[in-house]
Amino acid sequence: MTGVRVRAPGKVMLFGEYAVLEGATARVAAVEAWARVAAHAPADAATYRVHGEVVGSPGPFVEAALATVDALRDAIWDLDSRAFSIECADGGRTKLGLGSSAAITVAAVGAARALAGLSARPQDVLGPALVAHRAAQGGRGSGADVAACALGGVVDCAFFAQAAWGPPGALPVGEASLAVSARSVGRALPHLTLVFSGASASTPALIQAVMSQRHARPIIWDRALCALADASDAAAAALDADSRLELAQAVRQGDRAMAALSRELGGGTALLGPLHAELTALIGPACALKTTGAGGGDLYWLYGDTEAAEAEAAARVEAAGHLVLRLALEPRGFVVEAPGAE
Repeated sequence: MTGVRVRAPGKVMLFGEYAVLEGATARVAAVEAWARVAAHAPADAATYRVHGEVVGSPGPFVEAALATVDALRDAIWDLDSRAFSIECADGGRTKLGLGSSAAITVAAVGAARALAGLSARPQDVLGPALVAHRAAQGGRGSGADVAACALGGVVDCAFFAQAAWGPPGALPVGEASLAVSARSVGRALPHLTLVFSGASASTPALIQAVMSQRHARPIIWDRALCALADASDAAAAALDADSRLELAQAVRQGDRAMAALSRELGGGTALLGPLHAELTALIGPACALKTTGAGGGDLYWLYGDTEAAEAEAAARVEAAGHLVLRLALEPRGFVVEAPGAE
């Protein structure tokens, strides 16, 4: 029997949420939370173990991932994404909002390719993982989260609804395409300080609510998305200059843009989440706070004008009873840990 063991990191979408679906550039960071897949073949039949328990189906994302290498259906698959959730008082688990579906899709595609003797380099895993993840989501999503999980580091991603609209080198994703490039990160972003609200937000529901305004209120839609795109571009300039103060201003700008979009949707704090006002008061004027990804407030990014201010604000947030995560950026992306015979 031959086997392989792989892992893929989680992600945090820092800037460009929603606007990326209209061709703007999102900035997405890979972080040190790991989805792990081990696979062994040949086997008499496909067997799936999720967190050590045998299940009948591994779920739509892994199913779509394994379909990219049809010959390996009959294998033993061990899947573990517990790093992306925390245990609740009732014994269940709540997702943290770190991109578990993207990470497990990347890991499963990479494991299947490695087991089949195909190239499992991150750049070769990315293309089929983008297609699999989009298929599992019913043809929705930009794929920016998948790109970060596959390539690691901080990536710039722009989505194009028609492949022909994308620049040379953009990766095809069905009829669409995704332009991806790596971004260097200096001292301005040594890690991410994140605050979890205690409840998971529904990304598909949030995206559906926002996208429904595209045709109903096109002028409002364009104005709101331009503000999000401008904040993302300001962040890129700050990272290029390796300026912590400029990046903090970009975080504030992104927060204001999300607040404006939430108001225009008529949902009050729907995109900002229930803790936004409380956390903003706790962190003080020397720090910035914004939601991550689609919003909803499951995971907030806390960033300080200085590292000392950020650490002090995080301590106040923890003292108030909130869960603070301090995660390093993960530069490697998808990794084959143990290829070959076992």
